[in-house]
Amino acid sequence: MIQIERTYLSKLAMQHYEKFFVGKGYAELLQALAKGEKDPLVKSFYEELNRRQIMLITGTPEELRHLLDDLFHRFPEVMERLVRSKANLHAVKQNLKKIKQKRYRAESNVRKRLGSGQEDSALERLENCRNALREAELAAEVAEHDVKIADLIRRQLAPVFDYGRFSALKEPGVGAYAFAEALQVNVCPYCNRQYTFTIMPQGDGRGMRPQVDHFYAKSLFPFLAVSFFNLIPCCSICNTVLKGTKDFYTTPHLNPYEGGFEQLLAFSVEFNADYAEEDWLKTWFVHNPEAFELKLRAVHGVDPEAVKKATENKETFLLEKIYNDCHKDYVSEMLISRYVYNDTMIKMLMDTFNDLFPSRESVLRLLAGNYLGLQDQGKRVLAKLTSDLVREFKI
Repeated sequence: MIQIERTYLSKLAMQHYEKFFVGKGYAELLQALAKGEKDPLVKSFYEELNRRQIMLITGTPEELRHLLDDLFHRFPEVMERLVRSKANLHAVKQNLKKIKQKRYRAESNVRKRLGSGQEDSALERLENCRNALREAELAAEVAEHDVKIADLIRRQLAPVFDYGRFSALKEPGVGAYAFAEALQVNVCPYCNRQYTFTIMPQGDGRGMRPQVDHFYAKSLFPFLAVSFFNLIPCCSICNTVLKGTKDFYTTPHLNPYEGGFEQLLAFSVEFNADYAEEDWLKTWFVHNPEAFELKLRAVHGVDPEAVKKATENKETFLLEKIYNDCHKDYVSEMLISRYVYNDTMIKMLMDTFNDLFPSRESVLRLLAGNYLGLQDQGKRVLAKLTSDLVREFKI
């Protein structure tokens, strides 16, 4: 994962608040929602959102995390319903299904033992199943009620934190196209594998932009649906196929605005000892996926909490699996470069073309076909993989 690092992020976030949330009338809608709500608990929740609306829309990743912590502490019923009621209902229904199956087996067992003198123990088990079933049915009713309340809150919040309109707007300086154009995130920060260029709509309305992931899923945290630092420009595979609505609050992940894998996880090649160096070199033209494996390992000596979050990103976006399945040919070409372009060859290129290659790094960039600096990893696909392996192979 690559950090989205821009010097003007806070300025963009405030412009987003002023032009979209205030300028399009959503601040007034939030105030009206809080004023008109009848349920005392939900009203207090809406009033708190209204009081902290600037933080909601412009808060940094750390500030949003603290905000969620505070909301869970002060409004546990509302937050639990929003974030966990659907998962809880699913779990309760699965348990109810299992208990019904146990009751059916207990009833069958009673019928088999009638007249055998062994009915008492079978009847006792059946009664226990019936009691458990009544408790499970009551739990299901409570869970269904919680989901209905959560859905009602979502419907009330949706017109206020209106991501649908944000996504559809194509006006200069406001909406998803303006957001993507201002950030210029041209490679997916989650995977560093897909380009995510933005081309503003032309005269005929055609344009293109990245998909926008909600770091904290808008289905679970609807009041963060248009929060600037909750909006991550990314590719469709990472957003729709791999992440979906995963809960990044309960299981903390690394937000691209606060950091990337740069100094936390690094790609490394693990060679299969059953193969000789000749076999490894041949992998660039002879498909042999078993010759080596790509690993994404923690860098020694870095913050373990940050590594833990980065590792969650690695697992959620299947990075080791995808890089091994899709990019071993690229690594094989780098192995050849390591073998062919030794120090003598690199020095010869620098001496022969000193006007083109003022430094060793400029030669390496040409040989690797990619950017190598930490600050440049978001400029081209596979730049993170390339720079890590250049260091590992000591090219």
